[in-house]
Amino acid sequence: MHRRLLVAAAAVSAALALAPAAAAQQISGEFGGGGVSPSSAPAFEAGNMAIGLHSADGASVQVTATVVGRCASGTFVATAPVAADGTFHAAGAVRQARTTTRYELRGVLSERPTGTLSARFRRETTKRPRTCSALDVVWEARRPFAGRGDPLAIPPGALLFGASDQRDGAGTPLGIALRISPDGRSLTRAMYAVRMRCSNAGTSPTFDLPRDDLAIGPDGRVSDREEGTVRTQTSILKYVERFAATIGSEGATGMFSVELSVRRRATGKRVTRCRSGEVRWSATY
Repeated sequence: MHRRLLVAAAAVSAALALAPAAAAQQISGEFGGGGVSPSSAPAFEAGNMAIGLHSADGASVQVTATVVGRCASGTFVATAPVAADGTFHAAGAVRQARTTTRYELRGVLSERPTGTLSARFRRETTKRPRTCSALDVVWEARRPFAGRGDPLAIPPGALLFGASDQRDGAGTPLGIALRISPDGRSLTRAMYAVRMRCSNAGTSPTFDLPRDDLAIGPDGRVSDREEGTVRTQTSILKYVERFAATIGSEGATGMFSVELSVRRRATGKRVTRCRSGEVRWSATY
């Protein structure tokens, strides 16, 4: 809800024990996914992230990722060389608004990319800085997939990984990850990266989560809409979020949108208005 909209941007780090292949085939193309924790865990704790990857030639990979911690989130972009066995590594630091994120990403570029991400956040506040971390967050990614399959045969407890039709400034797709309940009857949690266009502020990277434990209908459909107002001492923020999915035995497709506006509390004058527009996405197991 409002908390994930106020926090924008992040970065990541990780340590992954990767088993090198002798002479791996070079992999190229686009992939999207992330990592998503069960709904029994707090949504704003380590374990949730979105990632997109693009490799034109298999020799290097462009990455865009958003990772969530208890006190902050961060978004980073990086380009990493890909070794002969498909492994890659990126590390660095980014500062967005009041948050500095130090990250380390490790992965294997394959037909089903996998890896880990670790991040440490430092967020400046009016009192004293807050620090937190998201360590060894496991992620997976898949190629674009547009099928759904049988809505009556959704794999219980499964994870889906995919990408939306939004891209970062370098053209890398933004990721989405979803988790099905152990009984296959609900979408326990989903997370996706979002880019919004903001008046007077260009574009803003952030992330969103629909409500936990959304019931899956007999036709495989899921939907959620949230809106609200957040008041601080100086501003009033209003937001509207929409999410929809159709899930089946082979994958899922859907849409999301995020819109928010900020006004000065003293004068009522609008500071900015941000919109993602209606974004389509697809994911597979």
